[in-house]
Amino acid sequence: MNFLSIIIPVFNVEKYIRRCIDSLTTQNGFNDIEVILVDDGSTDGSGAICDEYAEKYINIKVIHKSNGGLSDARNVALAAVNGKYIAFLDSDDFLTKDYIGDMKRTLREYAPDMVCYGYTLEKITDEYEIRGNKKISIRGPEDTLNDLLTNKIGNQICFNIYAKKLFENVKFPVGRAYEDIATLYKFIINATKIVMIDYTYYIYNITNNQSITKLSSYKNISDMYLSLNEQYKALIEYFNRLGKDKKFLNYYMVDKSIYVYLKLTREVKKTNESFELIKRVEQFIIENDDWRILKYKGYNWKKYIYFRVTHILK
Repeated sequence: MNFLSIIIPVFNVEKYIRRCIDSLTTQNGFNDIEVILVDDGSTDGSGAICDEYAEKYINIKVIHKSNGGLSDARNVALAAVNGKYIAFLDSDDFLTKDYIGDMKRTLREYAPDMVCYGYTLEKITDEYEIRGNKKISIRGPEDTLNDLLTNKIGNQICFNIYAKKLFENVKFPVGRAYEDIATLYKFIINATKIVMIDYTYYIYNITNNQSITKLSSYKNISDMYLSLNEQYKALIEYFNRLGKDKKFLNYYMVDKSIYVYLKLTREVKKTNESFELIKRVEQFIIENDDWRILKYKGYNWKKYIYFRVTHILK
């Protein structure tokens, strides 16, 4: 059994996929991991490039399937993994050269349920800044959720490693954008020991204009709000069960709802559906608004002030 399986969904990324895979094959310890490439119905040369790597490296597998979206590709790969731990890597991103060695040592020494690490943005091709001192801290699910709810860590699935057992009753929601929001909190809740590493191992490419985060369609933004609501309701139950304070959960949901509201009003084509969602989001913010959100640096105070001022004028 490999100590780590890395799942890479692939769809029309022939410009980026070699760099992504090469960031793994050139590392010490590469032979100790498993890489699963899921060609999700690519219509460019991405699938052929995946096959090329699979022929060259025995520990790289390729799954070719009809297009079903990111969640479907991840779920298909999960059924085929052999590693004790699982990580996800987007095909236009890549990892630092010390990732495999550091993760192997960390998993062996601490035997955690999750490992969380940082990311750095690649705004210009091959230009990015590595940050951190690799300091390790041990967290529990409550502290990690508070980090999530105060925006100290993000909802992104790719910035973590997960014990395979965490996926026993969890699947990614097929056909939905922003599926990470609907999924990550479930892993955190079910984890006992979480290792946090202060280092940006993950290079997040934001030069790709086809990335889901660049597309503000009604479908994408409504999917985001659906996932946020699922997360919000589940965490209300979780904190109630533990008898814990939910203030950061409420601040977080107001903060994210304002983001959704501004996307809907500024960037999404106006339809009856979008107007209806705008009203629902707006009503939630008004009913749950709290000026104390401004005390905490993690929330977007500029967008919060904009929303408050415009609605006072109304």
